[in-house]
Amino acid sequence: MKFLIDECLWKGVGGALSERGHDVAYVVLVSPGLADEDVLDWAEREDRVVLTHDRRMSTLVRYGEFVPRGIVVVDELLVYQTADLIAPLLNQLPGQITTIEPDKPPRMRPIGWLAVEP
Repeated sequence: MKFLIDECLWKGVGGALSERGHDVAYVVLVSPGLADEDVLDWAEREDRVVLTHDRRMSTLVRYGEFVPRGIVVVDELLVYQTADLIAPLLNQLPGQITTIEPDKPPRMRPIGWLAVEP
């Protein structure tokens, strides 16, 4: 799977995913300070799942403004466990906004789930 690691996440998350055979790109290495909208646009263009702490990104995706392959919002307390936590969810990540928080099961909602039909 292809991932885009937001600059707010520890780079070790991507390293752990790369070691498992995933294609990983890092915002901080290519374009530090990139706006959330541009990160999501990049993910959409390259069909990547975004990994981030930034809940604002999930809001942009929730309303269908951007449609990346998926987005995973990880609580800061779990950053070192991210690769292990998403491993059993890999087949379910595409098309989903996934939130991972301490002491809760992962929450998944479809991208654009609050989009209003014209």
